[in-house]
Amino acid sequence: MNREENTMTLLETFAQIGGLLSPVLLALIALIAWLVKKGYEKRIRMEESLREDRMEIYYALLEPFIISFTPDAGWRGGGKYKNKSKHQAAEEILLSPEYRRASFKLSLIGADSVVRAYNELFQYFYTEARNQTGISGSDSTAKIMRFFGNFLLEIRKSSGNETTNLDAMEMLEWLISDAKNLRDSFEK
Repeated sequence: MNREENTMTLLETFAQIGGLLSPVLLALIALIAWLVKKGYEKRIRMEESLREDRMEIYYALLEPFIISFTPDAGWRGGGKYKNKSKHQAAEEILLSPEYRRASFKLSLIGADSVVRAYNELFQYFYTEARNQTGISGSDSTAKIMRFFGNFLLEIRKSSGNETTNLDAMEMLEWLISDAKNLRDSFEK
């Protein structure tokens, strides 16, 4: 065999090996793509399922805040809150086992950013209570509103609006009559 025939045989061998490996490689690539797709679909289904559970928890955690921010003129205190002020009703909710249960559920299945925002809000409350400074005054109000606005913003992102352009203050402007003054306090 001469050198030219030897080279042809070697090339033919590589061509045959390549011809045999091509379908195997294509099948392997297809299998990997299918596994990635299944994992992605499973994650999407789980996120959709969790989103419903999370929203239920978020609404439960927001209830005392909704009551607290209800205008006095609009508070009727009906049902189980009959003859109670809105602050008494909100405090009753915050101290209830149901609220604690919702808080535990949040820590287990809530989005990380929502859990962090909730923790920051309540750590502020705990710090104020520990220092016995009370939660009053414009500086304290601005801090609470900043933490609460951030909590709402993180809930918004967790519920499917990840690319929102709103900031924490914009989440509250509909709620606050003097939003401009509070925004100035936010920026300090």
